[in-house]
Amino acid sequence: MTDPINMCMTYEQRTLDALTTPFILPVTIITGYLGSGKTTLLRKLLTQKKNLRIAALVNDLGDFNHDVQLLQLEKTVANSSSPSNHGFSQAARLSPDKSNAPSDRIMDLHGSCLCCSHLQQEMRQNIWECLQTPEQEERAIDYLVIETSGVTDPERIIQALDEKFGKMTRARLDSVVTMVDADVLHAEIVDSTPAVRDTRGATLSAHVPSASHPGIPPTRRRQIECADVIILNKTDLVKDQAYLDDLEAFLRKLNPLARIHRTRFADLPLPCVLDVELPDLGAGSMTHEESNALYATRKVSTLRSEPSQAVSSRARKTDLFTGAATAASDQNSRSHLVSEGISAFTFENKSPFLLRKLQRFFSHVFPAEAIIRSKGFLYVRELAGRRVALSISGRRRFHLSDEGTWSSAPGTQVVFIGRLSGYQKSQIQTSLQNACKADDEETSFPLSDPHLASSSLAARIRDMIALDKRMEVMDARAILGPLLRQQLKRNYAGAAPHSLPSWVDCLVTFRLTGAPSLGVTADHLRLTHGVDLDALNISLQQKVNMAGIQGRPLLYTLPFDGEERGIALCFVVEEGNAEDGKGRAYFSSTWEWVTLLADSVIARNLSHLKLCKCGH
Repeated sequence: MTDPINMCMTYEQRTLDALTTPFILPVTIITGYLGSGKTTLLRKLLTQKKNLRIAALVNDLGDFNHDVQLLQLEKTVANSSSPSNHGFSQAARLSPDKSNAPSDRIMDLHGSCLCCSHLQQEMRQNIWECLQTPEQEERAIDYLVIETSGVTDPERIIQALDEKFGKMTRARLDSVVTMVDADVLHAEIVDSTPAVRDTRGATLSAHVPSASHPGIPPTRRRQIECADVIILNKTDLVKDQAYLDDLEAFLRKLNPLARIHRTRFADLPLPCVLDVELPDLGAGSMTHEESNALYATRKVSTLRSEPSQAVSSRARKTDLFTGAATAASDQNSRSHLVSEGISAFTFENKSPFLLRKLQRFFSHVFPAEAIIRSKGFLYVRELAGRRVALSISGRRRFHLSDEGTWSSAPGTQVVFIGRLSGYQKSQIQTSLQNACKADDEETSFPLSDPHLASSSLAARIRDMIALDKRMEVMDARAILGPLLRQQLKRNYAGAAPHSLPSWVDCLVTFRLTGAPSLGVTADHLRLTHGVDLDALNISLQQKVNMAGIQGRPLLYTLPFDGEERGIALCFVVEEGNAEDGKGRAYFSSTWEWVTLLADSVIARNLSHLKLCKCGH
C-alpha cells in the first residue's frame, strides 16, 4: 500500500514560508575625513556591544590595513587568558574584559577607497556571506558596521545598501555616521575666511557660506551632507570652546536634518550610533544589571533622517536599472582621488629605528603641510622590542601607544596619506631608511659613546625633573637592562655582555605621580585611593604628543617590573640639541610646557580626592 499524498503540502509550505519574517541585517556606515576618529569610534562600539554580535567591515586606502591589525590585536588581547605577551600593553590595560561577549567578526578591504567599483563587489560579497550565515551559528551577526576610508564618498555605498533587489535586499541601512575633527575644521575655516581670521572674536556662522566654503574639501562636504548622525569629535583640542557653537551652526547649514553630538576621543553611548534598544521582555523579567548588558536591534531605523537635498538631487539622476549613471559614477570614483591630489605611500623595514634619528625625522623632515594622515606600527631599538602603534592626524597631532610585544617578526609598517609629490615620497623613504641605520661607531660591542654631549645633557635634565616633586625620575638602565641583555644575547650568540649600550644614557625616563605635591606617597594614592598611575601617565603622554608643536620631543611609554609594576614615560635627547649650546635652555622651556600639561592632568584626575583620613 502506497503512502497517502498530501495535495496541499506545497500550499502549506508556501504559507508558512510567507509568515516567516526574513532576517534583515541592520547596517551603519561610519565615514569621515582622514584622522577624524573613525577607528576610535569603532573600537568604542566593539567594547560597548554587550550581547550584540557585531561584524566590522573596515576599508583602508593604504597597502596594508593598519586599522584591522589594531582591532585584531585588541581582540586577541581581550580574549587571551595569558597576560604575559601583552601584560603591559595599553590595549590590555584599557580594554574591558570581553571574554564573555560574542566574538567580533572583522573583515578587511584595503588598497583603495570603498567607492571604487572593484571593492564595491567585495563589499557586496562580504555582506552576502553575513546574510547567508544561519542565525543559530556562532558566526551569525546581529549588526554590521562599515568603516570607510577617509577619502570615500559614502553616496555609492548608500545606493548599494538601498537597493530593492538582488543580494543587498535584506541589508537595511540604519544610519550614516560622519566623524568631524573639530580642531581641523576650525583651523580650515579660520585660515580660509579672512573675515574670521582678521577679526578677533568674530563668529564663524556669520561669515561662512552654507555649502560652498573653499576651505572644505569636496569629499568631506559630501560626507557631511550624507550623514544622519554627525559626531563633532576632538572638541577638547579647540581652545576657545565658544567656537564649538559656531562649528555646529556651520554643520547645520550643510546638513540641517542630522543629529549632532560633541565628543572627545569618540566617547559616545552605543544607542547614539547604532539602532539598538533594551529588549522588552515584560515587567519584572529582567534585573537592572541584566538590562545594562543586553541590547536588541530595532525593527525599523530610527536614526536615519530624510535624505538631504544634495543627496536627493544626485539620487534622482541615478538609474540603477540602465546602468548609465552607474558607469559615470564609476569614473568619478576613480578620478576623485586624482582631482583632490590624494595618494598613499607605505614605508616598510625590518630593521629597528634609532629613536634619536626617528625624533629628528618627526621634528625636522616630516612634511606636515602635505601629510593629512599617517598610521602604522613602529619597531624602535630603544624601546626594547615593544610594538608601538603610531597615529598622526590633523595639525601634527601624534598618538603613540604601546601594543605589547611582537607576536611575529618585528618590523615597521607605516602608511602616509596626503598630497605628496614624488620628491616628498622619496625624501620620506630616504630619511626613514637612514633612521634605521646605526652609525659606524655603534656597530661594534661594547659601544663607544658617540654622543657624550647628549648623555651629559640628559643627566642635567634628570636633575631638573627631580626638582619637580610631582615627578619621579626612573633609571633607564634598570628598566631596559633585562630586556636588552636578552636581545644582545640572541644577537651575539653566547653569554650576554655585562655592560649596556651607551645610548641608554641618552634616554630620560620618568613618571608622573603627583603624590609629594599632595603630601602623600605614590603607594598611598595607588593603594588607598585606587589611583591608576599608569592611566595618569598615559593621559600626560597623549596631551604632550597631541599638542602638535614642531620640534618638541615625543613621549613614549616603557613598562617596568620590580617591586612595583607599571609604565614610565621616556624621551630621547638629540645630539643636535646638545651640541648647539642651547640644549639646556631648549629643554628647560620644553619642560615648563610639560609641567603645565601635568597641572591639567592632576587637576582632572586627583583634585577630587579627600586625602585626609578625617574626610576633609
